[in-house]
Amino acid sequence: IAGFVLGWLVARGRSPRMFMGIGMVLWACAAILLVTMNDTQVLLTIGALVAGLATGLVNSSLPNVVIQASPAGEQASVAGTVQLVQTGLGAIAPVIMFTLMAPYIGRSSTGGIVYGIEGFQIWLYGSAGLIAILVVLACTVLRARPGEVQTLEHQAATAKAKANAEERL
Repeated sequence: IAGFVLGWLVARGRSPRMFMGIGMVLWACAAILLVTMNDTQVLLTIGALVAGLATGLVNSSLPNVVIQASPAGEQASVAGTVQLVQTGLGAIAPVIMFTLMAPYIGRSSTGGIVYGIEGFQIWLYGSAGLIAILVVLACTVLRARPGEVQTLEHQAATAKAKANAEERL
């Protein structure tokens, strides 16, 4: 759902970077919600829905950010690099999560493994902290700079202005 809404809004001139930032902030909020409000199924469902919305916003905005922030000739290689990083982080994150949760493993009465709440709390608080750092980096070091964004409308306006200037000469 987030992808369709984002696509509709980006097509009408909204910045995909804004939606990526909103999604990242929602991820951190979802992590905090899941740690602090997890007493009932309803609260867990709300936390999961916020996390799902955040995931949809970030994943659907990323291709548009690549298009907006990189020159047309370099978009394929940039998109490939982004995909490589996404895949790598997606493979590494569960390993880190279960490593952090391993010291808190318990056994159920049926002999199964049960992860303690402390492990989940460490993982979710750590995730929220990392996301906060990434949001700060995105808003400072990685922010859009004047002249960097090359939307189709901007390219068309530039080409038209160039043609008009050449016509006058």
